[in-house]
Amino acid sequence: MKTIRWSWLWLGAFAFLMRAPSVSAESKSPNLLEVAQKAGNLNTFLKVVKLAGLAPALKGKTKLTVFAPTDKAFAAIPKALLKSVLQDKAKLRAILKYHVLATPVQSTDLLKLNQAQTLQGSSIQIGLTVNGKRVVRANLSASNGVIHIIDGVMLPKPKKLTKREKGLALIKLAIYRGVPLFNMGQRVACKAVYEIAVQSLLDGYSDVLSKPTQGKLRKTLAGLNGMRSAYAQAWALRYALNAASADLQKKPERRRS
Repeated sequence: MKTIRWSWLWLGAFAFLMRAPSVSAESKSPNLLEVAQKAGNLNTFLKVVKLAGLAPALKGKTKLTVFAPTDKAFAAIPKALLKSVLQDKAKLRAILKYHVLATPVQSTDLLKLNQAQTLQGSSIQIGLTVNGKRVVRANLSASNGVIHIIDGVMLPKPKKLTKREKGLALIKLAIYRGVPLFNMGQRVACKAVYEIAVQSLLDGYSDVLSKPTQGKLRKTLAGLNGMRSAYAQAWALRYALNAASADLQKKPERRRS
């Protein structure tokens, strides 16, 4: 009877172990976000990651390499520059993605690389330093990648704008400055801002504007004196700027040889 009883006990224990969920070493390991939280000197980095909406990426399954700047590195950024970046979510996301590689790379392998493409799209120079920034702590391993802590914030080189993009920036700036003036009742000042922008487009961007758009801009300028109010003038100029904006956003037609 004792032999039978012990046999049943062993069978029961075996069945329990078989039903128990297995816990892999990877599932026990903290993810990149958790590793960064435990580092102690990445508080500002964590704040901007959250602000940019990128925290889920650090908790995801995709394995990444993150070059995380220290709190001192963020503190060294000029306040005006930091404020402007924090107010521009797209720019902030681009800067943070410039600190991330799409594959995990340990420090020993970093020394073998000359450069690597970031999630932002641009490449960074890698060797004894990372884009000139010193690695102060390496190989903070996570279940979904690795973190290397660096002593500086890396800023991607500004994109060189095409002439079309420069024209669009001019229009955007004019509208940005003109709309508040118009809404405050300063219609003459708004009209002056828009008029300068339209004339600037004709003077400097005619080669990237279509003939119909150029004609519309000239016709608008020529007809201003015949309008009764600054209100009407401002709206006429705004419509002209909208037409120029739509034109500049079109893909340029290829010239036939």
